[in-house]
Formats: sequence, structure tokens, C-alpha cells
Amino acid sequence: MLRKFVSAVNALNKWVGEKAMWLFIPFTLLVVIDVFQRRVLNHPWYYIDITVQVMSALVVLGAGYCLLYDGHTGMDIIVTRFSERTQRIIKMVLFVFFVACLGPLLWGVAVDTWDAILTREAQTTALGLPIYPLKILVFIGVLLFFLQGIAKFVDDLLFVLGESGGDQ
Repeated sequence: MLRKFVSAVNALNKWVGEKAMWLFIPFTLLVVIDVFQRRVLNHPWYYIDITVQVMSALVVLGAGYCLLYDGHTGMDIIVTRFSERTQRIIKMVLFVFFVACLGPLLWGVAVDTWDAILTREAQTTALGLPIYPLKILVFIGVLLFFLQGIAKFVDDLLFVLGESGGDQ
């Protein structure tokens, strides 16, 4: 059952990450348009808010995917000197800090997202874009990141206990 949980979270983060990476194309186009308007036409581009929202969605929806493939900064220089079992034990100990940071963040984002949905929160910029859809994506991204951390912990625990591990 735990193995199924790990596999499901891994598959979900892989799927979301692969879809979210396509946001890089509109993000790049928006940045090029912005730079062209400001530098060549000497005219500010008022749609920079869209660029920020697309970039934010790209980053937060890719966090779980990045964790799935160990793309986040780690202590590899120190940890790789140990056996795989010891490496996983170290990761399990560090999971306490992961939960200590991500747990309150997830709670805060959930509360803020709920308030934004109820008030139909919008930006206070010239465009006044609705911000609550982005906050929903941020909540989903942080939740997926948190779930991926739990899945990594469970995978490490199963490995240390002698069951099969290393599922990706």
C-alpha cells in the first residue's frame, strides 16, 4: 500500500511537471516582448503581470517534479561518500526539517488561497488581473511538493527496512 502511494505521487508529479514545463514557451515569449517594448520601442509593457503569473505557475508546479528527480540543492558532496542505506537514513532525518518548513507554508498558502477565492482577489496593478487562480496553482504546487517529500521519505524508509526502494 505504501509502495502504491509512492508510485501514485511520483506519477502525478511527473505528469504535472511535464505539463508545467510547457509554460516555459509562453513565459519566454512574454519576456522577449517585454524587453523589445522597453528597450527598442522605449515603451513600458503593461502586461508584465501576466509574465509574473506564468513564471510563478511554472516554478511552483515544477517543484514536486524537481524533487522527484533530485533536482533541488542538497549536500551531495558530503552524503555521496556514504553507502546508499546511510544516505537514505540521513535524508530521513532531514525530512523533519522539510516538514517543519513545508507544513506551515502549506497551511499558510491554503488559508491565503481560500481567502483569495472567497474575495475574488485581484492585483492592484493597471490590469487588475485576478490573482486567486494563481494562488490556487500555488497551493496545488506546494501540496504536490509536500506530497513528493512524503513519498521520498516513505521510499527511503522502505529501502532502509529492506523492502524494495528507488521507485521513480
